[in-house]
Amino acid sequence: MAENSGTRGGVLRALAYYALCLSPLFYLIFLAINNSLGANPIEKLIRLTGTFTYYFIIMTLSVTPVYDILKISYVQRYRKTLGLFSFFYGSLHFLIYAGVDHLFNFTEIFEDMIKHKRIFAGVAAYLIMIPLAVTSTRWAKKKMGGKRWKTLHRFFYLSAIASATHYLLLVKRDLREPAIYFTVVLFLLSYRMRYLKA
Repeated sequence: MAENSGTRGGVLRALAYYALCLSPLFYLIFLAINNSLGANPIEKLIRLTGTFTYYFIIMTLSVTPVYDILKISYVQRYRKTLGLFSFFYGSLHFLIYAGVDHLFNFTEIFEDMIKHKRIFAGVAAYLIMIPLAVTSTRWAKKKMGGKRWKTLHRFFYLSAIASATHYLLLVKRDLREPAIYFTVVLFLLSYRMRYLKA
């Protein structure tokens, strides 16, 4: 009976966790259904999906400090899915930009990257995420070998820096929010580097 109760509790926690991770998507769908995306829906969707991507990157990077400081062991099991949700919302962000805003005109997108450093940084951040998402399975880890797999997945930090740079260059007036995000990313990155050297 106690075992069944524990299993049921684990299932409920998992459902609650995935519901929370998917809540930004539900919010976007709600806005679209209710015609609440404003005068420029594409721009708003790009902005919102970018913001959600930043949040999940921060949460992914926060797993180790939370575990070390608060000694909450179960948070470590969420690192992988948080990283995958970073990629998921990053994919939505990129697909709306490339597919909806530019109709997959890659010549135009490439010119945009050359002309605007913020676009180059954003695309770079997303492209770095792709091999990390593809190799996130146990099979890929076993095939690559633990050491090579860990080396590859440390590129997530480079993606985080690129996304922070993208955000910082994107905002022209009030730089407080992107500056805070950039600072948080650098802090979490330095914490992780110290952890790896220890």
